[in-house]
Amino acid sequence: MNQFKKYLMIDCYAFTAVVLANAIFQALNIASEVPMKYSLYIFLVSSVIAFLMFLTDQFIVSNGKVKGIVHILDVLVPVFLSNMLQNGFQLKLIETLIVIGFSLVIYSIVYLMMYLSYREKDAKLNESIQKMRAKKQKS
Repeated sequence: MNQFKKYLMIDCYAFTAVVLANAIFQALNIASEVPMKYSLYIFLVSSVIAFLMFLTDQFIVSNGKVKGIVHILDVLVPVFLSNMLQNGFQLKLIETLIVIGFSLVIYSIVYLMMYLSYREKDAKLNESIQKMRAKKQKS
């Protein structure tokens, strides 16, 4: 269950980051308003990404650098496939670079959020251990 929660968090963080980034772009008149069906589409893509990351974590047990590179591919492949399906398989260089850059920024945000979440859990666990040790020493 804990693993499921981890990938659900990744999915939710990614979806939220993309939607917030899009809202900022809309406010700056960089992007047009996104209809509801695209929000659902974004959630579907973020869910596919979380599932691919789950598979990566299950089957790739090599060092962290290789897993990190594969996780980036887990992000880029569904994003590019979804963009190509929406745009009829037309990828221009500038659009490709923007998609890669945007995807890496969102990946970094999600990675940071997961790191902070685990860091908070570790701090709470260490605090509990310290309390248990203090109780033991008093006895």
